[in-house]
Amino acid sequence: MKNRISGTELLKRTAHMNTRPFLNRAVSIISWLLVTGGCVTVIAAAYTSYAAYFCVPFWDMWEVPNYLAKRPMSLLNWLWWQHNEHRILIPKLLMLLDYRWFSGTEIFLRTAIFITLLAHFSVLLWAVRKIAGFRGATFRTLAGLVSMCLFCTAQWENLGWGFQISFVLVAFLVTVSFVSFVIYIVHRHNPGERVSIYMALSICAAAAATYTNANGIAAWPILLVVAILERVPKRTIGLILLVWLGITASYLYRYQTPAHHSHPSIAIHAPVQIAAYVGTYVGAPWVWGKFAYPVLFGWIGIIAAALLLWKSLSRERRHPIVTLFAALVLFSLGTALMTALGRLNFGPDQALASRYETFSLIFWFSLGVLLIRFAAERNRTLLLTIQLLILGLMLVGGYRLRYPLRAARERALLANTASLALLTGVADPQTVEMLYPVPDLVWSDVPYLRENRLSLFSHYLAEDLGHPLAGTYELREGQCDGAIDSVVEMPGTAPGGLKITGWAWDPVRRRALSQIVFAVNGQIVGYGEVGYLREDVSNQLHSRAAMHSGWIGFVEPIQRTSPVDLYGIVSCRPPQVCRLANVSIPPDAVVGTSGIQKRDQIGRNISRYD
Repeated sequence: MKNRISGTELLKRTAHMNTRPFLNRAVSIISWLLVTGGCVTVIAAAYTSYAAYFCVPFWDMWEVPNYLAKRPMSLLNWLWWQHNEHRILIPKLLMLLDYRWFSGTEIFLRTAIFITLLAHFSVLLWAVRKIAGFRGATFRTLAGLVSMCLFCTAQWENLGWGFQISFVLVAFLVTVSFVSFVIYIVHRHNPGERVSIYMALSICAAAAATYTNANGIAAWPILLVVAILERVPKRTIGLILLVWLGITASYLYRYQTPAHHSHPSIAIHAPVQIAAYVGTYVGAPWVWGKFAYPVLFGWIGIIAAALLLWKSLSRERRHPIVTLFAALVLFSLGTALMTALGRLNFGPDQALASRYETFSLIFWFSLGVLLIRFAAERNRTLLLTIQLLILGLMLVGGYRLRYPLRAARERALLANTASLALLTGVADPQTVEMLYPVPDLVWSDVPYLRENRLSLFSHYLAEDLGHPLAGTYELREGQCDGAIDSVVEMPGTAPGGLKITGWAWDPVRRRALSQIVFAVNGQIVGYGEVGYLREDVSNQLHSRAAMHSGWIGFVEPIQRTSPVDLYGIVSCRPPQVCRLANVSIPPDAVVGTSGIQKRDQIGRNISRYD
């Protein structure tokens, strides 16, 4: 009787046996979809970096040419000099290399950012394969999740600005440190294993992270806690503690809290505000337009991570992969807390800055890896559910790609426009403030950049300025359409330094022009940046492609005896321009600070569109 099985139980077992192959097949198929989605995310990140490119120093990056131009201190002092609340010794070295080898164009730094992300991705996948032994569908699922988070375009600020190598690099170095330390723990009892190499690598990577960005300091207490929990030899614990104290002491030597930041000793007395900031920081990736509840999602994630880690770490024998990603979770939370203590006075919304999402995304993919491991060992249905959730997030991210792309392009547009003001020597404070809030500092560094052909002055536009138009571009038959809206003579420049706005359209290709070129007597005297929103032109031309046909340009200070003619770049290979029909600025136009006072109608639309 004991061996008899009821009919109901038999049906349940039969159903379970029949559904397992289906579940396995579904898990395998979706894992390949996740790998494909991960590859698309990497491509989207690369395109975002390309779309965000501008060839001019931006905000903090002016620190490098300012030092090179003035040399107010020795190189070692400058490298060690505090930058806000950070000591960014390694990023400063990379910035100097960019100026030494690549003319300060930031191409080297942006490439380094992308290579660092790829290296970070590779180290994580190598770790989960070597330490946890994941294979097949589970490994592909993890690969899709990690690539989705590491290359997420929500962190567009880090993808499109060379200075942000400090954020991307510190995350990579901390991961290398934790991975090396976990491998040391796993193999320390194996005879013949040279585990001291992994221990040395872990300490060196943590030290490099500390001198890359302030939150690198958070790696040390985590290493110490892991060492104690894993009962490593006391000499190892002592070594970690000794190096930590030494590096922290050097970091804090003559350290000063920036005057415009909140002091940690004051901020710590505002626990509610700190909790709101940390929750917003962690939940920032979940802000989708009107669907904005970052504090709620942040604290849901933190509580879920706490429960999962408590369940996993409270066991006497912990799996090394759990230790690794638990350490990464703690690093992300430590970064959020450190940022809150230093920037609480800016309010919780400041935690939504896209550059911070590099660390909040580390939190989420670490939590995801732990959940996937839990599901893969216990419940195939739960693993399938998690896969579908990740796939859904990929689809949402693809749908929302236009938002970070738009933000990246807008910044690039404004920065490139400001670079044209510097290139032509037109002192437009409002435009140059986009590059740095103190325009006088920017202008003081321009002679050094021009003299050494660095940054924007290494660009082909700088080389072509003052050269004959005919020798630089081929003139295409047929004219382009456009108009001038305003012409302003900028105060503080020699007579004739002009800021001009308008719109331009190529009727042959049915798209906005790439750039505007100004010429007097056939000689190039200025440029205009195209891409500003012009809904009125789009409506007139009945084309959405004309939505961003507006431009802002600058003409260098010259004595004009001939009209300024306008051309539009329609092709870069070969370099080709078209003349803007019926659009020019007469030499006798009366120009003032409020705009042009026309003696004849200059800024008019093309008649056939009136």
